[in-house]
Amino acid sequence: MQKTFSTLHFYSPFFCLFLLSILMLLASSCEPECEDTRINLLKIQFYKSSTLLRDTLAFAQITGIDNPLTVSDSILYTQQDVLSIFTLPISPTKEQVRFRFEKLESNGSTSIKNITFAYQLKWQVIKPNCGLNALITNLRVLESDFDSTSVIQNELTNNPDEINVQIFN
Repeated sequence: MQKTFSTLHFYSPFFCLFLLSILMLLASSCEPECEDTRINLLKIQFYKSSTLLRDTLAFAQITGIDNPLTVSDSILYTQQDVLSIFTLPISPTKEQVRFRFEKLESNGSTSIKNITFAYQLKWQVIKPNCGLNALITNLRVLESDFDSTSVIQNELTNNPDEINVQIFN
């Protein structure tokens, strides 16, 4: 049977509707969803003061003090975590955060060292439907009980290889 103009005309609205729905589906899948772009992790690397070489340490515990990202005074690391680089949460609701490092010394005593960081929050809109994103910039050490500290990257980024602070102990 040969198709005539009237047969094609009958099917064309259904074909157009089908084609339009496919195009709308493709267009909506191309729009990226809201991504979690928060960058609130501070990376600290420890060094030996005497040799300036990386130091691998085990702290009895590392505690976030008055940090709203953690339960009040919650333990972030324990002596089971033997590391050179420690990643600590920074609050996007405050402009200052403090951490307590408790280390078991070889003689059995415990030494406690605190460090307090200050920073600025810059708010930006990634997409109107996704809300605000806090950028943490101008990171600096306010107080430290360690031998020496150095902020080498004062803006937190998503780069996993980037260290923000060097601590010489």
